[in-house]
Amino acid sequence: MQLTDDTMAKACDIEASYQALRAELATARGRRDTVLYAAWREVKDPKTAAAQLPRTITAATVRGAVLRIAPPADFTQLSLLDSDAYAPAPAAQS
Repeated sequence: MQLTDDTMAKACDIEASYQALRAELATARGRRDTVLYAAWREVKDPKTAAAQLPRTITAATVRGAVLRIAPPADFTQLSLLDSDAYAPAPAAQS
């Protein structure tokens, strides 16, 4: 059994809309990450940056943006990691 022309047209139309929105979301996410990274660079602390931004942006959101786009040199900033949970485990002694 075949799909009707109407169903096929609706499916193609909604898929085109869906893909366009996905592309817009990816662009917006990149712009958001860039701004959150800039905010982190200004205050050097994800909690401080997040506290000054809309409530939907948390310290974890800022940290995630920095981790996605920061150059390797920024990973030496201790304020990026706010707990020992992110620290490497000590080497095992033999």
